[in-house]
Amino acid sequence: MKPEICLFCTKETAEGLHIFQAVICRECEGTLIRTDTTHPRYPEYVEKLKRIWPACEAGY
Repeated sequence: MKPEICLFCTKETAEGLHIFQAVICRECEGTLIRTDTTHPRYPEYVEKLKRIWPACEAGY
């Protein structure tokens, strides 16, 4: 599998969670799942996830 760039950490990854054209590496996926909504970085994660939705709305 061709390495892709993680939406969160911007590191190359050969595997991870694919959502439309975006990929989230296993490490970032785990961090995202474990992050409580009261955590200071939670809003940052939400903003990064919002980058996926334009592709969703375009039908990709």
